[in-house]
Amino acid sequence: MSTPSPSPRARLPYRPALDGLRAVAILGVLVFHLDENLLPGGWLGVDLFFVLSGFLITQLLITEQDRWGRISLVRFWGARMRRLLPSLLTVLLAVAVASWIWTVPGRRSAVAWDIVSSLFYVSNWRFMLGDEQYFEELALPSPVRHTWSLSIEEQFYLVFPLLLIAVAVVVRTRRRQAAVFALLAVASAGTMASGYVNGAEITDLYYSTFTRGFELLIGVCAALLLGRSAFAERPASHARDALAWAGLLSVVAAMALLSSDSGVVFTGGLVVVCVSALVAILGAAGGRPGTFTKVLGSPVPRFLGLISYPLYLWHWPIIVFLRPDTTPLDGLALDLVRVGLSVLLAWLTYRYVEAPIRGRRPIFGGSLRGVSRAVTVVAAPLVVAGAVVVAHSQPLHDDVAAPPASSNQRPLDLTPTPYTAEARRSAMLLGNSIPFSLYRNVATREFRQLSLSESTHFGCDPFELQKVVDGEPTEPTRSCTDWRRTWPDAVEANRPDVLLFFIPQTFVSDLVRDDEVATFGTSRHDEFIRGALDEVAAKSRDARSIAVSTLACHHIPYDNPEAQQVSDVRRVRAVNAVVADWAAEKDVPIIDSFATLCPGGTYQPLLGDDPLYEDGLHFTSESAPLVWAWMMPQVLRFADAAHGEAP
Repeated sequence: MSTPSPSPRARLPYRPALDGLRAVAILGVLVFHLDENLLPGGWLGVDLFFVLSGFLITQLLITEQDRWGRISLVRFWGARMRRLLPSLLTVLLAVAVASWIWTVPGRRSAVAWDIVSSLFYVSNWRFMLGDEQYFEELALPSPVRHTWSLSIEEQFYLVFPLLLIAVAVVVRTRRRQAAVFALLAVASAGTMASGYVNGAEITDLYYSTFTRGFELLIGVCAALLLGRSAFAERPASHARDALAWAGLLSVVAAMALLSSDSGVVFTGGLVVVCVSALVAILGAAGGRPGTFTKVLGSPVPRFLGLISYPLYLWHWPIIVFLRPDTTPLDGLALDLVRVGLSVLLAWLTYRYVEAPIRGRRPIFGGSLRGVSRAVTVVAAPLVVAGAVVVAHSQPLHDDVAAPPASSNQRPLDLTPTPYTAEARRSAMLLGNSIPFSLYRNVATREFRQLSLSESTHFGCDPFELQKVVDGEPTEPTRSCTDWRRTWPDAVEANRPDVLLFFIPQTFVSDLVRDDEVATFGTSRHDEFIRGALDEVAAKSRDARSIAVSTLACHHIPYDNPEAQQVSDVRRVRAVNAVVADWAAEKDVPIIDSFATLCPGGTYQPLLGDDPLYEDGLHFTSESAPLVWAWMMPQVLRFADAAHGEAP
C-alpha cells in the first residue's frame, strides 16, 4: 500500500511508530495471502492503510492550505505520481514478463487487461465487473489482483483535493468541513451495509470505491478535526499509551477472528475496525514517549513499514507465480522463499527506485523531475507493450499450457448436427461458473430458434451439499446460500422448455451433508450424488423439462489436492456413470460433454487453433460459441420432445 510523502510545499513530522503501523498492516495482508486459515481477517490490514492514507493526505493538504492560503493541485498530483508510479511500473513490468512465461493460454488476454487496468488505477472496477471472483476457485487469481486497493487510493487522491477545495468554499471552519465528510463516510458505510442486507455480491462490496470510501474518510475527518495538534508532542501518559495499544490490539484481534464471509464485517464491523485503527494512528502520530511508540518505532517494524509499499506490490505476484508446480518446493519451505524474495525485492525497489525519488535526490545524475518524467515516459509504454505481448503469445514453458503429451491428444473439431425446431423454444443454463463462462460468451447473440437465459453462481452448486477440501468441509458463502434459495424462482419466472444442468466438479470430491462425510468411490458417495440430482429435479418443476450435461475432463495446472481431483479422469468417469444411471432411471436426457470434449478420455486443450479453456476449466470467448453451436441442436431436440413433438 502507499505511504504518503509530503509535497514540496508541505511537510509533516516524521513518526517512526507510523511506519510500525504500516508493518502491522502489511504483515496481516501477507500472512492472509499465504494461508487464509492462519489469519482469516488479515485482509483488514488494507483498512488500516486506508485510514492512515486518508489521515496523512488530509494533513498534507490542510497544512499547505494554512501555510500558503491555497492548495496546488498540480503539485499534489505530481507528488503522488512521483511517489507511487515508479515502484508500480517496476512491478508491472516484472509481472508482464512472468505472465509471458507462466500464464496459461486461455487466461493471457484477461491478465493483460488486468495489467493495463492496474497501470491506469481502475483495476478495482475491472475486478468488480469482471470474472476475478471465479478464478479464485482453483487457485488462478490475477497476479495483479491486489492493485484494487491502490486503485481506490489513487481515485481518492484524484477526487478528494477537489472536494476539499469545494467544501472549503462553502464551509469555512474545519469542524464543519469534517461534518460534511463524516456524512459522506456514513453514506459510504450505509451503502455497504444496505448492499449486504439486500444480497449484493461480496465482491461488489469489497472492490467498490463507493463502499470502501468511508475508510479513507474516517482518516479525513480526524485530520480536519485535530489539524497539526495531532502531531504535537505531549508529556508521557499511561492512559493515552493504553488507549493506543487498545486500538491496535482491536485491529489485530479482528484480523484473527473476522473472515470476509462474516456478516458483521459489512454491516458496521469495518467501521469499528477503522475507528480502532484511527485510535492507534493518533497514538503513533503524537510522538509522545511510551511503550506504544517505542515498540512500533523499533528497527524491525520501522524497516518493514518503510518498505511496505513495494512489499505490498511484490508479495502477491510472487505468491501467484511461485507455486509447487513451478518450483520444487511446497509448504513452509515455499512460503519462506516467497517471503524472503518479497522482502528482498521490496528493499531493492525502495532503495533504488522509491527512496531516491522520494528523497528528491538525483539518480545517476540529472534532476528529479527529469528522472521521474523519463521513468513515466519510458516505463509506462513498456508496461502496455508487455501486456500486448502477454495477450498475443504462448507460454514460454509448454507444460504450463497442457498436461504431458498423449498420443490421443489432438485439436477438437466440433461439428453440430443441424436441427430445426417445430417452434421457437427457450432454455436456461443452471450451475456454477462453467455454464456462466459459456453463457456470457454467447448471450449477446440472437438465436432464431431459441431464447437463452441462465441461473448460475460462482463457486456454488444448486443443491444442499458441500465438498470436503483438505479434510475440512467447506461452508457456502451467504450469497451462495441465498442463490440456492432463489434459483427456483428464476426458473418459475422464465419457465424454460429445457433447464440444462451442468454436472459440477464438486462431485469428484468427498461430500458432506448434515455433518455426514461420504468418501469418494463409496456407495454412500453415489447416494449423495443421486440425492443432489433429485433435489435439483424437484426444484425445477416449473421448467417443462430438465436435461444434464456430463462432467468433461479438465486439466488444472496446479499442484493441490482439489486441482488434482478435478483433473483425475477416473473420478470424472465414475461421476458420469452415476449421473448416467440416474438419468436413465428418471428419463432425463443427457448431453455427453465428456465423450465429445474428451475423446478417448483424454484432455484436449485446443478447439481448432484456439484454447478450449481459459484456465483448464472455463470456456474461452473463442471456444464458447463453438461449444454452444454443438449443444444447441440437442437442446432444441429436448425442447421439442418436452412439447410432445417427435425429434
